Order: sequence, then C-alpha cells, then structure tokens
Amino acid sequence: MDLRLARVAAILSLIAVSLSIGVGLTTARQFGSQRAQLSKVPLRSREDWDADDLGLNTRFLGWARARITAHDPKETSFWLSNSSIPSLLLWALYEMVPAREAAVPDHAEWLIAYDESVESLHLNPQRWRVMTFSRNYSIAERES
Repeated sequence: MDLRLARVAAILSLIAVSLSIGVGLTTARQFGSQRAQLSKVPLRSREDWDADDLGLNTRFLGWARARITAHDPKETSFWLSNSSIPSLLLWALYEMVPAREAAVPDHAEWLIAYDESVESLHLNPQRWRVMTFSRNYSIAERES
C-alpha cells in the first residue's frame, strides 16, 4: 500500500512540475513578444514608450490608483482580474505602489475589474461598494 501511495505522489509531483513549466513558458513567450515590440522602437524615442503602446487602459489604472491609494496605501491591498496578462499585471503593480496585491479576492480590500464586467465577479452588494470608470472597467471597495 505504501508503495502505491509513493507512486501516486511521484506522478502528481511530475504533473505539477509539468504544469508549472508550461505556465512559465507561456508567460515567457508573452514577455518575449512585448520585448520584440519594444525592440522595433528607435532608441531615441524609447523614453516616449509607455503602457498605452502595449494596449493597456492606463487612464483607468490611474483613476483606480487615485481611489485605492487615497486611504492608507501601505495598508491597502487589491486584487486584479485578468492578472494573467503579464504586461497588465506589471503595470498595475507599478501604478498601485505601495498598495500590495492580494493572491485571492477574499484577501483584498479593493477589487479591480479590468476589461471584465463587475457582475462576472459575483460580488455581494452588502460587502462591496462598486465604482465604475466605464463599461467593463470598475473597482470595488470592501465595506467595513
């Protein structure tokens, strides 16, 4: 019986490692394509390169930052929908400093619905106060 358990544990470990390698390769490819975009920009104009060139809604992220960090930013946490997009996650982390990213929505004081309807997050209206920037761009603050 112990030998069977050891085999199952070994197989599950191999599956977990394979999945993590696959996720890492996908992320690396996405970063590589953005890096390729940047390499096409002439050196003299790279200082003008910003997140708008990556197709990110920087106006929304700036609007969200102003509201989220208006409280005690060092004690504030946020959760970002669509955080699987590397350029979006990196830019959001940059914009929200010193607020910290929460791993799951239940651990965040703020939720950021980026290019996603706030309804798809299935929020309890008694626990969250929603503020809308535009269609599919909203933030929600956890009620005390």
